[in-house]
Amino acid sequence: MILTELPDLPPRPETPANAAFRRDYVARWTKENTLLCGVTRLAEYPRVMHPLSIKMAWGGREVYRLRRRDVHVREGSYLVLNDGDEYGSTLKSERPTTSFSIFLRRGLAEEIVAARRLGVERCMEQAVDAAATASFSPHLRGDDSHVTPRMRFIYDSVMAGERSQQWLDEQAVLLVGDLLRAEHAAVERTLRLPAAKASTRAELSRRLRLATDHIESHYEQALPLETLARVACMSTYHFVRYFALLHGATPHAYVVSCRTAAARRMLAEGVTNHQSIAERSGFGSRSSLCRARRRLEVGWPGGAASCRPAGACSHRAFVLTPPGGGQRSTALSASPDRRRRSPALRRRRASPGAPGIPPTGRACGLRRERRRSARRRGSRRPSPRWRARCA
Repeated sequence: MILTELPDLPPRPETPANAAFRRDYVARWTKENTLLCGVTRLAEYPRVMHPLSIKMAWGGREVYRLRRRDVHVREGSYLVLNDGDEYGSTLKSERPTTSFSIFLRRGLAEEIVAARRLGVERCMEQAVDAAATASFSPHLRGDDSHVTPRMRFIYDSVMAGERSQQWLDEQAVLLVGDLLRAEHAAVERTLRLPAAKASTRAELSRRLRLATDHIESHYEQALPLETLARVACMSTYHFVRYFALLHGATPHAYVVSCRTAAARRMLAEGVTNHQSIAERSGFGSRSSLCRARRRLEVGWPGGAASCRPAGACSHRAFVLTPPGGGQRSTALSASPDRRRRSPALRRRRASPGAPGIPPTGRACGLRRERRRSARRRGSRRPSPRWRARCA
């Protein structure tokens, strides 16, 4: 089932015009893969139980009301909710916002997990038993190389006119494989947490991702460290330490990266008022926004060179130790041309008659060693002024 307009469902009243559509929708719900997308400024759906689904939004944000928290989905992230989760959603925006969701038919993920465990040879000999469980971490995830390209491809194809249910079923199978790979990458990041038991690492990861969801959903507000630690149900000391280990960035750096990504999106959309961008992205003042621009090398008109934040949520340019391995440059370090130099070195370089000094400072080090050895020997050469005085 492919719908390019948001369905007319409760809490809207039932009318003779939408009664037939609602009966057909309920009859096919959870029995086949469903794609819902539409552009609107206002939409609200009550809390009901849903199958496994993936949510995305562009141009605004859509709020999903889960059991104990609210999660805001907007551009740059996606949300995965498991089969049997009960939630509702609300979309309220001043401008048109695109809501895009894919609901997988019940049992599809379990069949794929069981088939992957058996392998192709055993699957050819016996039927696949869908008794395996497929559960995913119900948290916001930044744009990645697994799920995001698949979701974008599906959305672009539907907007181009694709309406085949068989095509959607094929893409759903491939999408579950991408979800499993993304979940495996998230589990590998969890293994970096220093804990003796696997259950302790899983619980630490769950609590830290609750705080991550809170940051992604409310980065335009003030987020004290105590509030984030309270959301994660941890002390501030352990929260800062384990958050940096899991995400490769401190909580403050993660917040600034989310705000910077929001500011970049506003610039890409044509917003030119920097004060408005600072207020809407959470920086609060134009000076804080410009400071972040200089530190993070955000692509600003007439500013520093453009560079895309890693992830992140993206997550995302505040990488200390990348969870996936390898080295990525941190945007917190100053650029080479802004490095502070000693006053003496600046004076010698500005002097027209001074000899050239290598930028590595090797000559300065040799000079210091010679002076120290001369002091130890007690044979330091007198200065020209002292020689003139003695003459």
